[in-house]
Amino acid sequence: MSDLIRREDVIKLIQARYENPEICAEEINRIPTVDAIPVVRCGECKLAEPFNGQYICSEFGGVWGTDGFCSFGERKGGRS
Repeated sequence: MSDLIRREDVIKLIQARYENPEICAEEINRIPTVDAIPVVRCGECKLAEPFNGQYICSEFGGVWGTDGFCSFGERKGGRS
């Protein structure tokens, strides 16, 4: 399985390190993207509270297992 990266982060890195970053940015923007939806696992979510080895979601209700996730979660620290 391929690793997923944020294209914007790669371009920022290249712009900070190379003399002619525009050419690299153009090439990166030509790379096809995958159809993916970001998710946040309960253990990383600011909306979930630990409870008996599982998590309780304060926003959407319910008790989730140790590896639960959803596309509505909000990662602790702000980045999805």
